[in-house]
Amino acid sequence: MRTVSTKAYFEDIGFHIVQELMRARESVKICVAWISWLKYAPIFDQLTRKGIIVEVIYNDDFINKNNFHPPSDETSLYPVSARGNAIMHNKFCIIDDSTILTGSFNWSKNARRHFENIVVIENDLKLVKKFLTEYQDLKNYFSDFAQNNKIQCLHYENFRRCRSASYNLGVLGHESGKYDDSVIEIWNVCLGHEHGTLLGEYHENHLHTYLGLNDAPDYGDDLEYDKDSMRSEINHEFNQIEEIRNHFISRSKHPIHAIGVVSMLNENEHIEWGEEQKFGINVFWRDMFYRKVVPDIIYDDGYGFINSIINSHC
Repeated sequence: MRTVSTKAYFEDIGFHIVQELMRARESVKICVAWISWLKYAPIFDQLTRKGIIVEVIYNDDFINKNNFHPPSDETSLYPVSARGNAIMHNKFCIIDDSTILTGSFNWSKNARRHFENIVVIENDLKLVKKFLTEYQDLKNYFSDFAQNNKIQCLHYENFRRCRSASYNLGVLGHESGKYDDSVIEIWNVCLGHEHGTLLGEYHENHLHTYLGLNDAPDYGDDLEYDKDSMRSEINHEFNQIEEIRNHFISRSKHPIHAIGVVSMLNENEHIEWGEEQKFGINVFWRDMFYRKVVPDIIYDDGYGFINSIINSHC
């Protein structure tokens, strides 16, 4: 296993970025809000001429459009429009799936005048995996953006429909009984008010086995974890999530924007210190269009529909 190394730069940052890019041998994956295209497009062309795969995710706005100087068609471009008035504000680059460049520095002409920083981390593959996952999520978001439509809350009260923004949440039930029975629920969750509407409920047998949730691949310990292990792990996780998502979609006439499972949130504290059990919905997949408005954990509201979901799955 290669030694992890970390370097930080506060001056001549653009120079150091170019130096790292020119060291690439396999691939360059860039995810930066704003880019000085006149400077970097020729560098991308140099890399692609050497057979290096170059992909660039950037914010789709007038700044990049007004300063756009296109690289050759060999460079894959992904201009991302975030939800509402939000910005794709990441600033990182992955080189050869082993080196991370990240920090406050935008790859723009004006950034060099500011107090900025960049950190270069080599061979921390657990960290690289997190950045690769985010990168792939953003690429998928770019591909699916046209299909993302806001939906209105379906809750009715006093014969009036809420109509606030909402999302559809799939809840994957735990297995129990002789036939490993589990319950799948689809909920329409309001973003403006604390209410939700049950859209459907389905019973399945041996679903966790069918989806591969009972099989935990062994990728070795930290000493054995290499790029092949990391890539296999990423592929397995993406394929599993896609299978779960497709299963929900196939059983529901409604689009699915998030999937979660009811879990104990304080298991260690409960076992070691006798704390009262606390449950919530752990969301393990979210449509990128909804990711900033759907939390990682949906906490028990104590009395409302979230509490009823948790109680039905405990």
